[in-house]
Amino acid sequence: METTPLSYAALAERLGKTVDAVRKIARRRGWRVSLDNRGKAIVHVPLADLEDTNPPATPATVEPPTTRPPPGGHMDAGALVDALTHERDRLAADLAEVRSALADALAEAKTARDEAHKAEVEAAELRGELRAVQGRGFWGKLLG
Repeated sequence: METTPLSYAALAERLGKTVDAVRKIARRRGWRVSLDNRGKAIVHVPLADLEDTNPPATPATVEPPTTRPPPGGHMDAGALVDALTHERDRLAADLAEVRSALADALAEAKTARDEAHKAEVEAAELRGELRAVQGRGFWGKLLG
């Protein structure tokens, strides 16, 4: 698996997140972290993880209408409707993207909850087996 070395700051800028958020992501995903010659942390990020990320979101800007209202008059209604329609469509696309990301995050959280539940059940079973073995005494353990 090919990786690319990035500092936390560079990775945060590339992912559009804070440095603390990137540290948590690196820890959760088990990315290797090393120190450079100056003691600065370098994260070795798999290329596949960088290709999946979207560029950081830029703040929304409303494009002003191309026509200015005449002095003392009102703005052309058609130009205003066009500008508002364009902004509505852009916001609808952003909303769809956020909903998709939310659905992915919820699915990932459900998977993690399921895995944690399985691990808890398995741990409880193993604790029970351990108690049973510990309660048998020397000859019971030896004879099995």
